[in-house]
Amino acid sequence: MTYVGREFQIYALAHPVTEELKYVGSTTKSLQMRLAAHLSEARAYRASPDEDRYCARNVWILGLLDASLVPSIVLLEGNSAQRRFDVERRWVNRLLNEGKRLLNAGLTVPAVFATASDYVDSIRALREVASLDVRHVGGGGCPTGSGVGYGSRNVECDACRALLRADRLLGVTS
Repeated sequence: MTYVGREFQIYALAHPVTEELKYVGSTTKSLQMRLAAHLSEARAYRASPDEDRYCARNVWILGLLDASLVPSIVLLEGNSAQRRFDVERRWVNRLLNEGKRLLNAGLTVPAVFATASDYVDSIRALREVASLDVRHVGGGGCPTGSGVGYGSRNVECDACRALLRADRLLGVTS
């Protein structure tokens, strides 16, 4: 959905003390309503922490709430003439180019990686598995167990660990 011609706002969630921008989003609602929705989503994740609701933004918000802080919401741009998600992506890219460490899933270095170099290391490890420079333990006898996929990976195996990291990056859970 791109909402061409519909009024929307591009906003950022920021740390209330450091003012560091942590997340970029778009909304057709008021900024205060959107902030309230983010807080509600984070609290719902705490109440029922399933993997379908996991996102780095929720974890970050919960950390702030635990410290009796609430993220601030900052208007970046109001727009109705362009495609909503194109404008949002432009802001994400602009802030990434400025060196901001955003929590947006799928648009930045994912939250499972502390830094961009961790991300590059993970891609390098996957390449080594794909090119057979790193092999599964036991001559390919893993993953161990009766199943296949995420739950059956052998954490003692370098190849399986690389695949587990990729699974986390892609959000694969089974």
